[in-house]
Amino acid sequence: MPLKHFFAFGFFFFCLALLRAQQPEQFVFTHYRLADGLASSIVKNVVQDEQGFIWLATHNGLQRFDGNKFLTFKSSPGDAATLPSDEVAQVYLDKQKKLWVLTADNKAGIFDTKTFRYREVPIRETVREKLHIEKTFLETPGGDLLLHFRKTAKLFAYNKKEETFLPTSLIPFPVGLPVHFIFHDTVSQAFLLTTDSGVLVRQPFVQGRRSALLDTVLKKTAGERFLNYLHLAANRQLFFESWPKGATHPVLKSVDLQTGAEAQFDLQTDYGLGYHQIRGLLEQRSGRQWLYGLPFIAGYAPAAGGLQFLKKDYNKEKELKFTQVFSMYEDRQQNIWVCTDNGIYLFNPDAQIFHNYALTTPKRFNVEGKAQTALQLPNGELWMGYRDLGLFRYDRNMQPVPLQSSLLPLVEGRSVWDLHRHAKTGVIWIAMQGGRLVIFNPVTNSAKLVVPPACEQRAITQLTEDGDGNMWLGTQGGNLVKWEYK
Repeated sequence: MPLKHFFAFGFFFFCLALLRAQQPEQFVFTHYRLADGLASSIVKNVVQDEQGFIWLATHNGLQRFDGNKFLTFKSSPGDAATLPSDEVAQVYLDKQKKLWVLTADNKAGIFDTKTFRYREVPIRETVREKLHIEKTFLETPGGDLLLHFRKTAKLFAYNKKEETFLPTSLIPFPVGLPVHFIFHDTVSQAFLLTTDSGVLVRQPFVQGRRSALLDTVLKKTAGERFLNYLHLAANRQLFFESWPKGATHPVLKSVDLQTGAEAQFDLQTDYGLGYHQIRGLLEQRSGRQWLYGLPFIAGYAPAAGGLQFLKKDYNKEKELKFTQVFSMYEDRQQNIWVCTDNGIYLFNPDAQIFHNYALTTPKRFNVEGKAQTALQLPNGELWMGYRDLGLFRYDRNMQPVPLQSSLLPLVEGRSVWDLHRHAKTGVIWIAMQGGRLVIFNPVTNSAKLVVPPACEQRAITQLTEDGDGNMWLGTQGGNLVKWEYK
C-alpha cells in the first residue's frame, strides 16, 4: 500500500475516534458462557473485591472469577455455613469490604471471601414476603447499611449488635405510599425517592436548608406520574422514567439541573424499541453513561441527539446476544461487565484502539460489505468505496449524504477500489473494476467515465500522485500506468 494511503487511513481512524459521540460505535466483547465455566446463563450482577476478584450472582450459585477460571459456591442442605439457595439475586460489597449475598428466598447474609463461609443475617419483617422482592443496598454518611425492598414501604437498617436487619425510619418514607426506587446522591448526601406521585427529597444527615439544586429536582419532577428509575449524574444531569398522562407506555426524561435544559426520549415511538424495561444507568468514572434493560444497551450521547443503541447480532459470536441486561458494572480497570440472561459480556470502551462503526445509507439501510477505500475532503466529508456496492458519502458527523446525481449511474453497485483527490486541481479520481476510472469535478458537480487502454480492462486497485501532479495507476494485472499532469 502506498505511503500516502497509510497516512490517509491513520487520519481517517483518528477522525472517527473524535466522532465517537456522533456515530454509533461497535465494540469488541469477551463473552463468558456455560462452556467457559459460568454456573448459569443468568447473571444478575457482579462486584470486584479488594484483591481484584470478581464475584458473580448467578441463578445457580455464587461464583468468584480470577481472570482465568470460575470458582462456584452452592447450597448444601443441612450446612448453615453454605448459601440458603443456589439462586443468588444480588451481591454487594459494603464500605467495610464485607460481601453481602441476597438470595431469591428473600434472605440476606455475609459471605467470608477468605474462609468461604456464609452467615445469614435475619431480616425482621412483621409480614414476611412470600415472593422474591428486588432490593437495593444503601449506605448513609454515618456508616449505616440500609436495605430497601423496592416498590414497597419497607426499609431496614443493619444492627451490628444484634446482627439483624431491623425496620428503620432513618430515611423518612411517605405514609401509605410505596417507594419504587431510592437513589443516593453522594454530592449533596440527599436520598431521592420515586413514587407513583412524584419524587421526594430526603436529607436526614444534612443540617440546614435544602440546596437550590434539589429544589430544582422537585420543581422539574412535579406532576410526574408513576416514577420508577431515577439517576442524578455527577454533571448534575437528572434522568428519570415516568408515565405521561394518556400514554400507553413510559418515557425517559432528562433535565440539566444547572442550565434547565430538558429532553424526552420515547424508546418505543422514537427508537422503535417496542416493549421495554429500563433496569438502570451506569455512569463510568470517565463520565460516559450507559442506559440498559430489556432488551437493550444504549450509550447516552447528547452531541448526537440522544441515545446510541448497541447493535445485537445473533449471527456473530463476538456480538451481543441477549434478551435482558440486568446490570452493568465498571471495575477498577475501567472494564465494563454486562450481566445478562445469556451470560457475561466484558468490554472496555475507552481502551479500544480501533473503533468499528455501523454505517448506513441516506435511506437508513445498513451498509454491509467490504470497505476498500476512504477519502476525507477539505469540507470534512468522508467518501467510502465498497466492493460490489459502490460509493457512499458521509458528513463530518458520519451521517449519510446522498451521492451526486452525476456519479450515481457510474458507481452504484460497482466495486470502488481507491479514491484520490488531485492536489493541484481538486478533481476526485475514483478507481474501479474493469479498468474504469471516474473523474469527478466538485466545482461543477460533473462526472465522466474514462477507460484507459493501458489498464487492459483490469481493476484499477491503487491511485497515487507524485510531487509534480502526475497520477500513477496500479492495476490488478500488474500494470503501472502514468497520467501526466500538464
